[in-house]
Amino acid sequence: KLAETKDEAVSSLMNRGIPDEKTVSLPAAPIANAFIPLVSPRKAHFAQREIVRTERAYGRLSAETICPYPPGIPVLIPGEEVTEAIVDYLRSVRDSGGKVVGATDSTLKTLAVLMM
Repeated sequence: KLAETKDEAVSSLMNRGIPDEKTVSLPAAPIANAFIPLVSPRKAHFAQREIVRTERAYGRLSAETICPYPPGIPVLIPGEEVTEAIVDYLRSVRDSGGKVVGATDSTLKTLAVLMM
């Protein structure tokens, strides 16, 4: 049945449950270097990059924006240092049923880093 008024339509939408809704329990996000890029995002965007095994990326500068969802806030942007804590957090989000977007390798076995 179609709603006849705007109020009925809004009420109908608000009263609908989301059938596939799931709760994702996430670890606390790491606060490493206060998320301050060591190289400007612009400079990092245009810099040469390479793909390395994740364990070899620790201490290097990210060449990609990686965003876990939820919450949908990037934890790595180009020019920021890749740390073990950040990678552990991203893996925890993924393993808890969340999504990690922006990474060249969705398995997080490799990461794109700057060649600097």
